[in-house]
Amino acid sequence: MLLRQFYGHRNSQVALTAARATLAIDYVDAFKTIEEIAESGDFPQAGDAGMTLWALEEGIFKPS
Repeated sequence: MLLRQFYGHRNSQVALTAARATLAIDYVDAFKTIEEIAESGDFPQAGDAGMTLWALEEGIFKPS
């Protein structure tokens, strides 16, 4: 899967976009990447990642 190579990208937006796009097929690693971005303090991506985690927990966002 080509997008996994971007999980560790230095640009948080690139990493977040790749992780969100692959949640349905690589949930564990993608979720971990989103958590790391949320905890990084690199705003606004950290806030966006935090909202993604919240939406997953609430069942609002269901990867498909």
